[in-house]
Amino acid sequence: MTGTTTTTAPPAAKERPIIFTGGNPGLIVAGHKTMTRRVVEGDPHRLPFAHRLPDGSWEFSDRDEPSAAPVAEQPGVRCRHGDVGDRLWVKEGWRSAVELDVLTPRSIGQRAVEAGYARPWMPTRFDSDGTTLNWDPTTWGDPGRRRNARYLPRWASRSILEVTELRVERLQAITEADVEAEGLTSWTKDGRLWKWGPCEVHVPSGERDPLWPWTDLPTSAREAWARTWDGIHGAGAWEADPWVWVVGFKRVEVRP
Repeated sequence: MTGTTTTTAPPAAKERPIIFTGGNPGLIVAGHKTMTRRVVEGDPHRLPFAHRLPDGSWEFSDRDEPSAAPVAEQPGVRCRHGDVGDRLWVKEGWRSAVELDVLTPRSIGQRAVEAGYARPWMPTRFDSDGTTLNWDPTTWGDPGRRRNARYLPRWASRSILEVTELRVERLQAITEADVEAEGLTSWTKDGRLWKWGPCEVHVPSGERDPLWPWTDLPTSAREAWARTWDGIHGAGAWEADPWVWVVGFKRVEVRP
């Protein structure tokens, strides 16, 4: 057994931040991305089996069956992104107005409250797709410096996700359906040859335009995902085939 799937919500749902980079936040808003894979923390990757334990944690071992030890003695690992029913608020790259570049997000929010707003507020431009919130160009002008995703405050997040599925599997166990859920897609130029790549860029006609040259696009979903994974984690990351958390989600709150 190489892993099982959780479909029952935990007793008390929690909320946690999660960082998405590149064009992924925009893909979430557009509905193209409903799943993410994150490497399991620690060093379980040499062990061949993963088991879901009664307390909701996971055990990695060299045995094809869960440990018989009492729950209190089981060395369970929990996903840092929560469990089914929990919520994740998306942290992503962003900018505010040039004149606010000298201020921290907290300071901007505090100034808004002091000015009479009911909650912290700031003009925001999201880097993944160029979407703006609270932005009047005649007032704020051009966007300022790029801000790291980790510094986006909860009150400025535009996407709240609910975890709908959590499982553990090897990276290379990914299916074609999951490659699509991760935000990749297939398309063709002639109706005969289909290739795989990112679906982030679209030409004005509405046809998908690859981020990679057409001649370099793979015909395999797995190969496209392997290239994407190595692009994020470095050469050889796909070949290492680590255990990953597979987190499926749905958008429950999206600010346009």
